[in-house]
Amino acid sequence: MRIYKALWVYDPKSLKWQVLLNQLRSPYGLTINNNDELFLSEWTGTNDSVIKVTVK
Repeated sequence: MRIYKALWVYDPKSLKWQVLLNQLRSPYGLTINNNDELFLSEWTGTNDSVIKVTVK
């Protein structure tokens, strides 16, 4: 399990929140694989929609 900070944006067409994979940041320089599952693990409460993402 890896935790990233990622930028989430609201998609008004699908009415869902989408993670911007190219905005994923990790202090360990890890990357996200296409088959990784992303889970919203923590909302930071910041205006720029940066949240923690748990990757399994």
